[in-house]
Amino acid sequence: MITLGLLVSVLGCAESNDGAAAEPAAVDWSLGRGTAACHQWQQGFCEFMQKCGAMPWEGCVAQNQGMACKSDAAASKCAATFSSASCTGIPADCTYDAIRDRAPAVALCEGYAAAACDLELRCGKTSDKTQCVATVKAARHCDVAVSIQLSYETCISELKSMSCASALPTACTQAVLGG
Repeated sequence: MITLGLLVSVLGCAESNDGAAAEPAAVDWSLGRGTAACHQWQQGFCEFMQKCGAMPWEGCVAQNQGMACKSDAAASKCAATFSSASCTGIPADCTYDAIRDRAPAVALCEGYAAAACDLELRCGKTSDKTQCVATVKAARHCDVAVSIQLSYETCISELKSMSCASALPTACTQAVLGG
């Protein structure tokens, strides 16, 4: 049976950064969140991190494809900069804080909280949806969400249709990544 604690606890953070550089798997960058220019930044950033051995490829792809960008112009400029950048640091105007737009991730995180609490309400695990949503949003740190995994939409769909005795859908694991 699903409980609020289970729903909150399984949505963890991105895999740890062990610095290991693995052979990159093929990625369809067009599947990422955001615009085509943002997809270019996502790809350039992960290729830069791979080149510098600073972040595991799979973790970088999962996190960055889930992010939206603030500005197409800035994202495009940075995407072009990454290939020639040295590994001494991320170009200043190309960091997460300079590029990412948190608003879409925050809104989707709040959408997850509402869907999870709809399930809790339907299954008799809570009688107060407002309090449930506030609890899930706080536990998931929705106010600082930065990335929503590409499995998010599947997660929401499965939450809406699952039975009360079902295990949490695999698509919901790590669907929301905090800052």
